[in-house]
Amino acid sequence: MFFLLSGYFSIRNIEQTTLVKYMIKRFLKLFPVYWVAILITMPLVATFLPSRSVSIKDMLLNFTMLQTILGAENVDGAYWTLFPELVFYIFIFLVLILKKQKNIDKFIFFYVLIQVILLVIPDSSMIILAKKFNTLIYGHCFMAGASIAYLEKYDNKQCVSIIEKIKAILV
Repeated sequence: MFFLLSGYFSIRNIEQTTLVKYMIKRFLKLFPVYWVAILITMPLVATFLPSRSVSIKDMLLNFTMLQTILGAENVDGAYWTLFPELVFYIFIFLVLILKKQKNIDKFIFFYVLIQVILLVIPDSSMIILAKKFNTLIYGHCFMAGASIAYLEKYDNKQCVSIIEKIKAILV
């Protein structure tokens, strides 16, 4: 549900934002609270659940939100959700760089297409990486929310267009 809502709210106002505003809002939305959470969680886990405690190095890598890629343990198990979130934000970042906010339906289609292609390539290094980092497993949730936001803005013809494109991929 969290990923669906994130997809929805990220797309809902995409036409009214710029690349710089988007980056600042995402940073301020995620990082300061996350950093405080790490600083609170680390000593609590070390005190009450020492078997789940992580090293100082892993804690420092957690501050980047890239701990999954960097091979570090999460300070808190719930922090695994942040990497798929960052991957989705990179998707939005690309849409903004290319100034294609009005064509978000094509980007949603492309994102879903990549997921389907990766699913049908058995044992490829890309599928292994995508599964390891939970990007493929949860990407459709972001796209579902993004699609709902998109469909709210535009007429039903475009809704049918997206559904037909997705059906064509799946068939």
